[in-house]
Formats: sequence, structure tokens, C-alpha cells
Amino acid sequence: MALGIIRRTRSKDFVVFSDSLSSLQAIDSRKTENALILKILKEYTHLTSSGGKSITFCWIPSHVGIRGNESADTAAKAGLDEPINDMKFPVTDLLTCLNQLCTREWQTLWRQCTSNKLYSVQPVIGHHTKISSLSHHDRVVINRLRTGHTRLTNSYLLKGENQPECQ
Repeated sequence: MALGIIRRTRSKDFVVFSDSLSSLQAIDSRKTENALILKILKEYTHLTSSGGKSITFCWIPSHVGIRGNESADTAAKAGLDEPINDMKFPVTDLLTCLNQLCTREWQTLWRQCTSNKLYSVQPVIGHHTKISSLSHHDRVVINRLRTGHTRLTNSYLLKGENQPECQ
């Protein structure tokens, strides 16, 4: 199906992702005794030779051991019933959405790290309170003071000594 979409698309460079390692290995080894592999190899050869397309096959691990596996599989199977359309949109739209999603996920994990000293300095991911009148060096010093990472408190680490005990 991916090669059919590639055939109908004007773009030249493609990556086909699959979680079927055995299928990708069969394609790579050019096992022509399997009718489907033979069909894929013929289409691939036609697209890359006379079609001027660059196609890379890439293996991605399946959802094994990942939370939400069942819901991801259900959503993927539901997508099989959807028609494929040629709607085009700028990749920047996708990147914006992806960045927002990653930031939300990161923020959710970051909120669980309240005992982390850095959380007290920056509780919200991506929002920097920048004092423009200070140099980068001075901002680093202030943040180290806020988190307690100073030569006074951590010099034993730099010297390779045991942590001192306060008398």
C-alpha cells in the first residue's frame, strides 16, 4: 500500500516505516519465492529505477511493553477503514503539533519530579525567566545558588572525597 501511495505522489524521497522486522528482512534478502515480496521488489525497483524515487525501509519496534499498547493498536486498526486522501499540509504544521505534544508529555512527567531541585527553579517546561541585564555566566551562578549547587556545598564531589557531615 505504501508503494502505491509513493507511485501516485510527486515527491521523490520517502521512508516506509514498518514494525514487521521479518517482512523487512525478507525484502532486504530479496526472497523471490514469496509472491508478495516479489511484488514489492518489482514495484520498488520500478519506482527507484525509472521513477526516480528514493525509498528507504525502516524498522520500528512494535508496541511491546509500552503503556497504552491496546489503545494504540485499536486506533491503528480503526485507521485502516479510513480512506487515504491526498490532502497536503505544510510539514511545519505537523512539527508544531508534535512539539506541543512532546512539551505537554514532558511537563506531565516534570510535575512528578517535585523533589528535584531544578523543579523549584523552573516548574514550567519551556518558560525561562531571563534577566536580560545579566550575562550568561551571572545567570548560571544565580541558578546554581538557587539549586544549592555551589563549590561550597559540592566541592567534596569535585575533590572525590566523602560527603562531609555537619558538626
